[in-house]
Amino acid sequence: MKEGKDIRVTFPANHVIFKENEFSKDIYIIKKGRVKLFKKVGNKNVNLGLVDPGGIIGELSIIDGGPRSATAITTEPTEAEKITPVEFKKGLKNIPDWFLSIARVLAQRIRITDNKLNLTGPVVNEANITAILIYLLHGAKDDSGLPQEEVEKTLVELLHIPITDLADAIDNMAKKRLITLNQGKITTDNIALLETHLEKLRHSFNASSMVI
Repeated sequence: MKEGKDIRVTFPANHVIFKENEFSKDIYIIKKGRVKLFKKVGNKNVNLGLVDPGGIIGELSIIDGGPRSATAITTEPTEAEKITPVEFKKGLKNIPDWFLSIARVLAQRIRITDNKLNLTGPVVNEANITAILIYLLHGAKDDSGLPQEEVEKTLVELLHIPITDLADAIDNMAKKRLITLNQGKITTDNIALLETHLEKLRHSFNASSMVI
């Protein structure tokens, strides 16, 4: 692997960028080449698909502190822009273009993985909703919270779940005091509690669809 001053990295074909269950935190935006994602389910490798130029890998581990739940390997010589945890934290203040791109890719990746692993139901929905809320709350510009109506509309569109299922999950988190609903805003006093809640939801089903 070669790395330049602009945090561009290049990988040869068949190079493992990161492995399932490791705790690396860098995000990669693919500029050239292609990356295959797969995860272990029982004794089988489940192919999660190919990431083409413009795609992003490794985005959620940097958010919630969890391990990688998939392996990323190049299928051809590949060039990527690497975003380190330090740069990511800077991005939370400046909100560059790649930050918003990560939010879109996150939701798409969750849907694709859920479909491939046939993971559905209230627990998976709540886990996906929680993961995205953690992401959005980390990126909030101040402590006033997120506009509830806008967030709920976005979650319904991204996750393709009924508004009733979303409302049940949001209400459940509010009852557990993980989030607060007040004056049309979603806030939290402690994101760490949400992250712990997400981890418990993950452990309630065998194959996680969240962190890649």
